[in-house]
Amino acid sequence: MEQCARAAPLFISAHDANSVIKRQRRASSILLEEVLQGSLERECLEERCTHEEAREVFENDEMRCSSSPCQHNGVCEDSIRGYTCTCAEGYEGENCAFAKNECHHQAKVGCDHFCYPGRDSYRCSCADGYELGKDKKQCIALDACACGRLQDSDNLISETRKKSDERFPWQVLLLNPEGKGFCGGVLLKSNFVLTTAECALLHGHFQVRVGPNGTSGTGKIMQIREKHIHIRYDEDTGENNIALLQLQEHVECDSSHLPVCTPERDFAEHVLIPKLAATVSGWRVEGDELEGEELQVSYLPAEDCKQILNVSLTNRQFCGHLQEAVHKHLAGGSFLVTEYKGTWFLTGILGSWPLEDTDWETLLFTNTARYMVWVKQKIK
Repeated sequence: MEQCARAAPLFISAHDANSVIKRQRRASSILLEEVLQGSLERECLEERCTHEEAREVFENDEMRCSSSPCQHNGVCEDSIRGYTCTCAEGYEGENCAFAKNECHHQAKVGCDHFCYPGRDSYRCSCADGYELGKDKKQCIALDACACGRLQDSDNLISETRKKSDERFPWQVLLLNPEGKGFCGGVLLKSNFVLTTAECALLHGHFQVRVGPNGTSGTGKIMQIREKHIHIRYDEDTGENNIALLQLQEHVECDSSHLPVCTPERDFAEHVLIPKLAATVSGWRVEGDELEGEELQVSYLPAEDCKQILNVSLTNRQFCGHLQEAVHKHLAGGSFLVTEYKGTWFLTGILGSWPLEDTDWETLLFTNTARYMVWVKQKIK
């Protein structure tokens, strides 16, 4: 028994075992492995084998510059991970595709908001409430009421927005004398709301509930100081169906109460409206109640719109095509907004709902950019 107790242990420690069977990891012996072509031993035997590690082993060895990806006489240089372009004077972008003196709204580089082409380079400017950054391209908010940028609950800029989130913080609901919603609108300034002339004339006295949760009673109820109906509004034709409501007090800006941005006319008519998808946000008629609604809209050419709705369009109107049909009316004053590089701009406001026998996938909007001179005169 004593002899058995003195016998060597059956197992040895991990430290002692490693000293016997230690294996040199040759593939990772060089510190800067990223400069080397992918190795099967290094990427998928000595490291956790992920999609990225495997890609490094089997990536295409073909020289990417052979396809001449650099445009406008840019110089291409191959690298392990791809290629780089050195652009000729006057051009910029990953593939040197963009002239520096032209505005390219589809490019990642360029102006945050408004762009003007020039002789040698383009020039940028910003919406009201912003100033240009040091790079002369970025738009920096001046205060908490800066328009069009969604914020989280801590009043920090939110880069993403999901449809399941709360509604737009510039959305408002008009309340009749009984306290029921009857039309929508959009907050342009902390004390000004834009809606339709038709809505503004429905009641002699009404209030405005500001905030995304208008129907739940959690929005802020504001009194109206003055109504400005467009002087050329025509009830018969629906032309110039727009009105501005001045509130008695300013809305306190926070993540749930913010104004929307208004674009310059050229920017709206040449970029936002025809080239980018938009969102119509407002109120859906449910019997005697209004429920929040949000729909995706794409631009519909004027000739197509005329044929579908059998109407004559003025240069202050345009049509949008819904990506999915709707079966309930949208209240007047529902509005159209378009996101551009993280900022939301107002592009249209919905007037009267189409007649019963018309296509409910096509909506007629008032082009709000055409009225910004009038709006600014009233806001002063």
